[in-house]
Amino acid sequence: MKTLLSTMFLALATALIAAPAVADVELRLPSGATWRGDVGDTVRIVFAERGVDIEHVGEVVFVSTSPAYITIRTDIAGKMREKTIFGADIKVLEAPKRDTEVGDPAGGAGGDRHVPTRKRRAPGSGLGGGDLADDVPRDDLGRPLGVFYLPLEGGVGQEFRHDEIETLVEYIDENYGPGQTIVLFINSNGGLVMEALDIADIIWDARERHRIVAWIDKAISAGAFTAMSCNEIYFRSSGNAGSVTTVRGTQSLQGPEVEKHVEHFAELAEKSGYSPYIARAMKLNRYMVSYDKDPETGEVTFYPDLRGEHVLSTDEQNLAFDSETAEHCGFSKGTADTPEELAKLLGLPKWHEISDKGRELAAQWEQTFERLNEQFTDIRYEMQFGVNNAPTQLAALGIQLRQIERIIRLHDRHPRLTWLSFTQGNSPEESKRNWELAAEEVRKQISDLRRR
Repeated sequence: MKTLLSTMFLALATALIAAPAVADVELRLPSGATWRGDVGDTVRIVFAERGVDIEHVGEVVFVSTSPAYITIRTDIAGKMREKTIFGADIKVLEAPKRDTEVGDPAGGAGGDRHVPTRKRRAPGSGLGGGDLADDVPRDDLGRPLGVFYLPLEGGVGQEFRHDEIETLVEYIDENYGPGQTIVLFINSNGGLVMEALDIADIIWDARERHRIVAWIDKAISAGAFTAMSCNEIYFRSSGNAGSVTTVRGTQSLQGPEVEKHVEHFAELAEKSGYSPYIARAMKLNRYMVSYDKDPETGEVTFYPDLRGEHVLSTDEQNLAFDSETAEHCGFSKGTADTPEELAKLLGLPKWHEISDKGRELAAQWEQTFERLNEQFTDIRYEMQFGVNNAPTQLAALGIQLRQIERIIRLHDRHPRLTWLSFTQGNSPEESKRNWELAAEEVRKQISDLRRR
């Protein structure tokens, strides 16, 4: 048992306690190329994330050669944040071209390649429920007509969570009753499957009492899964949605397991009134979808092959919609770039936010998320540099133990986010247990040293 725990601890510790980055670090890439650089360098990096190529330009803040990964600080969803990319996912790592800017993909690649841009300010982000009392539109009974607005931006399971949706729905149920319109503004490259499933369950429960609207700026992978759980979908003119891949850790699922996810997504789509062919084509390349549209009635007929006049997805791509195609085939009910335009599409006399609760919830979590990321960064720093600079082995073990205990406490409060940051298993529960085993091993090593 002691040997097993020792082996486990060494494996766990290696994930965080890598050799410190020194000048002219060499990182071997899957392509065979070698990147040489140092902390503080500015780099252009292209990497695969859930089947989509992502590009960033940012400053290197950490490099590990065993295991191989790099952490950069870059603009993510409109804020400067740290992003860790594992070596196996890196396609390009180089000094940025002189004409390359953050979020501006070199070469202007088109097709299904998705490169995130700087986050555009959420439409109406300066608006609240600020209409004058006598200017608020009301129904025949004098009740205010309007929406509850919740921006959902960033990684699903990170900045974008089920918690805020659930809290907002509870608030609306308690204070306003059924029949409300809830607008979820979606701007996400995707994230955790387990989080997307929780979000879908909450939305489906809320749909029994309210009108849930998805307004898409960017809904990739789990973001698209969220949108397709709603009653209605609308796009911004620059919006895109699709490419719903399923991963565990950093690897895409294969075989029977991924087929289960495909069929579950197809069932969700059909339940929401969308063709299951669309869902399957979003999931896996081999599924195709096309459609015919009656020029007089506008009725759309989908096919699981390319027989239709309008081709949405071949067997060489995951389906991803732009706003024009989404509206033409009926996936989207319309395109709106401003809250006022969306209000018209929703059949409302004007854009009026009945309450600021959704915005408040989003802002509160954004602040908490930033504080947590600061803690995560501090832990990673101490686990590497604090340990390496410790004066004695006993002091080094003490630092290790304190940081592992911090990780365990964070698992208790924010299990999924902590798991994503300090993965040591295939689930948050397994990861926490492995960190607990690591802590037990360090305590034994400290005890042995003190007895000598």
